Amino acid sequence: MNVLIPSTSSQEINIVPRDYTPGSNFTVILIEDGSGKKQTIENVVGVVNGNHFKLTVAFTILILNSTYSIEVQSSDGSVIYKGKVFCSRRTNKAEKASLNTGLYKEHTVSNLNQKYIIVDGGSTNEEPIGGGGTVVECHDAGEMAAATSAFQVCDIYCVTVEGETYDDWYLPSKGEVEAFLSDFPKTTNNQM
Repeated sequence: MNVLIPSTSSQEINIVPRDYTPGSNFTVILIEDGSGKKQTIENVVGVVNGNHFKLTVAFTILILNSTYSIEVQSSDGSVIYKGKVFCSRRTNKAEKASLNTGLYKEHTVSNLNQKYIIVDGGSTNEEPIGGGGTVVECHDAGEMAAATSAFQVCDIYCVTVEGETYDDWYLPSKGEVEAFLSDFPKTTNNQM
């Protein structure tokens, strides 16, 4: 999940698309989950950035603590990416910053302990949407900090947003990941 700040300035979005062909003709569609408010931005530049594809976009509909659906289309209208975006002022990457912070390392067979997931623990001091509702951690922070694998993080992590508790996180098996990755084209520089 990408994290954006509530600003009208340009911000970078790093995605893993279905196609890594760079260009300046991408369309980015952002839809707020609650209200359905939509913004479409055309002629967005996309460049390869390590294992990611980087897009620089300025949005005008971002609201603090809101979640959005995002879709990226190539010039022919085909969808190369669909995902989620969370809007937050939390930019301190040193402590419980956000999902998708920085680039993931390329997998090497010899290192089975590589960690690929960065989990945002939420906060009880964020400004609530429209003055109502809260985001509250419902897991033990000490237990989360002691987790040594992504499986443990998925098992422990729990957060309540607007009174709805999310505690059934799922980490796909190796076979499911391999099946998912087989849908992506092979790259010449072994990035995938």
